[in-house]
Amino acid sequence: MKGGMVPVAACLLVMVLGSMGSVCCDSIFDKSRGPFQQRGYQLVVDVSSPVTAKQWSCLRGQLEVYQVIVRAWRSLGTMDANANATIAAAHAAGIDKVDVYMFPCIKCLQFEQQVDGMLLGLETSKYDRVWLDVEGVQYWTSSCDTNLQYFEELMAILVQRLGVTRVGVYVSPTSWKALMCDYYTPFSSVVPLWYPHYDNNYGFQDFPPAGYGGWSHPSIKQYLGSASACDASIDISSKFVLNPYPNPPSASPLAS
Repeated sequence: MKGGMVPVAACLLVMVLGSMGSVCCDSIFDKSRGPFQQRGYQLVVDVSSPVTAKQWSCLRGQLEVYQVIVRAWRSLGTMDANANATIAAAHAAGIDKVDVYMFPCIKCLQFEQQVDGMLLGLETSKYDRVWLDVEGVQYWTSSCDTNLQYFEELMAILVQRLGVTRVGVYVSPTSWKALMCDYYTPFSSVVPLWYPHYDNNYGFQDFPPAGYGGWSHPSIKQYLGSASACDASIDISSKFVLNPYPNPPSASPLAS
């Protein structure tokens, strides 16, 4: 969930569904919203810094934001102090679909305390799903076996506290291989996958044909990292919504 800042509000060089041509952001985020949505996708924005109701209203108007995902827990092992206000601001702007993500402190251990601390910190907020953010070899151990054990401990606690329908995983194929050595996790059969690939292409055709970790298809793709719009720092993802998880397509239907 990192990258260089890109001004989405200005014209942006992007590749749309494999096209090598460049288009203005007004085209991809406004004029092409109809085709984007008709192909079954909606726009998802995630944030790790505060966003006001005015900014959310601007983002909703300019980008037709369908869903937002707010950082709730930091890698330092502490609550994100801006989470509740940012969640409340999104609802105030009329955005109903709000999730949060947890960036756990693996080396802090005490996973139950971390999960419970986050949930306690969010008790006044309205949100749907918690995404477990898995990335960065520097945040984990050097052992794939230990990493998988810690990952599944965290997942088990989240599922126990929230129920399986309110938990998801954010991880790229590269991060999964580096941290978990391509191991399978049974959680892949019951929770959705959100994966990053910054190719400026909202389609899922880049998803590995063999999948990874046991996931054979994604639910959300983060395709533009650390952009800027409406004076807010955001990441942009696409979500396939015609057929909800677990059956989105492995490849997006290409339009002529």
